[in-house]
Amino acid sequence: MNLSSLTWKNIIHLDEKWYNTTKKNRTYYLLPEEEDPYRTVQNKNSIGKVMLLMAVARPRYDDVGNCTFDGKIGVWAFIRKVPHLFHFLTLICGSNL
Repeated sequence: MNLSSLTWKNIIHLDEKWYNTTKKNRTYYLLPEEEDPYRTVQNKNSIGKVMLLMAVARPRYDDVGNCTFDGKIGVWAFIRKVPHLFHFLTLICGSNL
């Protein structure tokens, strides 16, 4: 493939990023009548993560200068169902998380 003949304007950029679902220490500013938020993490050292895949391209414009395509293609989350390893009172062993 000859790299000098490629059209670099028709390239799609893919990027993956890992995000934590929460932080160890989070500051909440609440009114006196508000309840404390419920956090579902059982241990601060085992915070769950999610991986996102983003795809973007070059924006496209018509002859007048109006944007016909803004370049944003999409964002997808990669999620995997894992069977339980231990038996809890409220969960049935072998069911998916």
